[in-house]
Amino acid sequence: MPEGVGLMPSSALTKNAPESAATDVEGNEIRTTTPMKEQESNPMLQNATDLDQWKSRAEADTSIDTSTLLDGIAARAPWADRDFDITSRIPELCGVASAPVSIPLGKHVGIRGSNGIDPAHVDVQVLERVIHSEPIVALDRWETDAKGKFGKIVGSHYNLTLDEAVQLAHTLLLAVDVARCTSVDSSTS
Repeated sequence: MPEGVGLMPSSALTKNAPESAATDVEGNEIRTTTPMKEQESNPMLQNATDLDQWKSRAEADTSIDTSTLLDGIAARAPWADRDFDITSRIPELCGVASAPVSIPLGKHVGIRGSNGIDPAHVDVQVLERVIHSEPIVALDRWETDAKGKFGKIVGSHYNLTLDEAVQLAHTLLLAVDVARCTSVDSSTS
């Protein structure tokens, strides 16, 4: 065999295939052509692979299990009551909540119940949604509306950050002290 000439199998003859250099037993340089993958040499097959990937992604199950989503929040929220989980078709609005504490409102319209009157009330609840970085305090007023229907009153819902809830609580306590004249004036004592 002449020096510098190597044998190339016919299967290695691929258009635009990269060349590589090697040496034979005697140290002579042999140039060979590395066959390309069939996908790389045929754009139609590359597109078929892309199409297969597209179809695979289109058929993938992308559903979200809200129970699994809420388990992560509930695990770090000992106050969460699974009976009050918040589910939504928007995943980031799902969340967990405490059982509500109801505070009766004697100056608002309640509803006649089996044991007398069920008073209007404010529900106070701790909740945390997927989008929140910390829990919030939620307030809702329930009473009988002008049409005689008992329910949450539109526009009465408040979401308070924990700091806002503390500020509101202190302000309400201060308002009660001022109204009852029980606050101690530090300037007179």
